[in-house]
Amino acid sequence: MSKITQKELDIALSMSLFSSFSPEETGEVISALEGEIERYPRGSILVAAGQQAPAASSFFFLLLSGRVHMIRYGLQGEQCMIDYLMPGCVLGMPQAIGGARYFHNAMQAGADCTLLRLALPGQNASPLVQRLLRNLLQVVSRQNVRLMEKVDVLSGRSVREKILIYLRIESEIHGSREFDIPLKRQELADYIYVDRTTLSHELGKMQQEGLLSVRRNHFVLTPEGLT
Repeated sequence: MSKITQKELDIALSMSLFSSFSPEETGEVISALEGEIERYPRGSILVAAGQQAPAASSFFFLLLSGRVHMIRYGLQGEQCMIDYLMPGCVLGMPQAIGGARYFHNAMQAGADCTLLRLALPGQNASPLVQRLLRNLLQVVSRQNVRLMEKVDVLSGRSVREKILIYLRIESEIHGSREFDIPLKRQELADYIYVDRTTLSHELGKMQQEGLLSVRRNHFVLTPEGLT
């Protein structure tokens, strides 16, 4: 762990957790909550599935850069991606405030990651920290909405339907029919729970039928693909 740099402080200031905070207030609240930086290279395991949480787990984490994958392993060792967290998301809340004793899913760095570790405030938090807690509630609520969107994706009865539901959600997020997704092909297959070969085959068919165009992780949905 290391102290937060000015560059990292500026990144934190741009995120929803510190919405309406001035640079001075951001630095003050990070100091009050014993803020420390943790870094993880791509592919490293932040938390193993089934790992026991510290007895006095009183910290949560803000993802400043990179991408974190929440992974569940099947009975045969197959990997399923429950969710992926992007910069601005928070981690560790069930353990910090929910009393969860174990990490049910593994957390893996999908890219080089920088996280800001913050102590969970006590009951006598300052007005400044109370503002942060209100922002934290909003961030966690938005992440829960994303999990519900994942349920929508998995409700698709076919591979094509799962792909289209996911891509339409991404289109709405970007406000455009043309967008990049943060996942590579194998990661997308893990996310929607299909075999990579099946995914690639279906994407090829959808492109031939004029529903979309795709090049690596860059997609363009046609009007037909949006209906």
